[in-house]
Amino acid sequence: MCEEYVVKRTTMPQYGECEYWDERYSREPAAFDWYQGFAGLYAILRHVFPMDSRLLQVGVGSSRLQEEMVRAGWRYIVNIDYSKVVISHMSELHKGMEQLRYLVADVRNMPQFPDSSFDGVMDKGTLDAILCGERSGQHASAMIRECYRVLKPGASLMLVTYGDPSSRLPYLAEVVGWDVTVYALTKQEVVEAEDAEPVVRPLIKGPYPASNLDCMDALSGLEGMHFVYICQKREVIADEEFLMLQQQGTSAGLEEQRQQQQQGTEGQESQEIQGAQEQLKGQRKQQTAEEQLLLEKLELHKRQGSPTSPPRRQRQADEGEAEQLRELQDQQQHRRDGLLQP
Repeated sequence: MCEEYVVKRTTMPQYGECEYWDERYSREPAAFDWYQGFAGLYAILRHVFPMDSRLLQVGVGSSRLQEEMVRAGWRYIVNIDYSKVVISHMSELHKGMEQLRYLVADVRNMPQFPDSSFDGVMDKGTLDAILCGERSGQHASAMIRECYRVLKPGASLMLVTYGDPSSRLPYLAEVVGWDVTVYALTKQEVVEAEDAEPVVRPLIKGPYPASNLDCMDALSGLEGMHFVYICQKREVIADEEFLMLQQQGTSAGLEEQRQQQQQGTEGQESQEIQGAQEQLKGQRKQQTAEEQLLLEKLELHKRQGSPTSPPRRQRQADEGEAEQLRELQDQQQHRRDGLLQP
């Protein structure tokens, strides 16, 4: 999505910002499906999600996929988006379909849904939009962890994206508790059928297990393709995997806390440096005044004493004050070194 616009537009749309989508859906309320429509995905949907599945579609936008799924026999689909504009529009559009529910929610944080509450999760372009925004890696990881959390054991996330395995599997690999297979879909083409309307369908290649690195390398070299990742949550998770999942579950919060602490530390360090600089300036002024006073005393002693041989007591006084001056200079240097130490 966003990579295609980098070449075509000088200013890339802010796909990662809610304000962008609110404005777009207000201006363009008509239905729009990213990448593939129902006809192109039907074979995979039928294979992965039984008709009686309790499904969640994230980042629904103005898609008609869920409407066509209900007409084909699916019975329960919850649709979320963080754009209030599009959720209001879609709720009104489908108010006669009791199989569809619409909620304003952010896929990166879905506290309204308990753990293991869905038989399947569908995403068509949401991850791609998140990856076009700021702190994209952190937000993408949060989305994937939340999708994993709300899935029942044995259930699957269907991720439809333009991203090939080399760019998407690293994010999916952050969750160790599922098995991933990959489909590659060509651009949609018209399929002729006798005694029927022409149907637009892509050619589907796969499924390929993500563990087959040779296949993943080959898929990553294809152009003009869409990819579907089926991520099935394992029924049983090994102890070491469970520990990793616990660590992943807290990583986003820890990262945010670390950034806040870093910002606080940087602010504190900045204040300390400014304070040290002010202290050093004050010391320099005081020491300069003391040094000037000593120099004036030395000059006065020179004028008052004999030009050839000043009295012994005077020489001792001059030497003592000179020594004091050298000591002050040494102290100043020591303080300066100490203040400037990292």
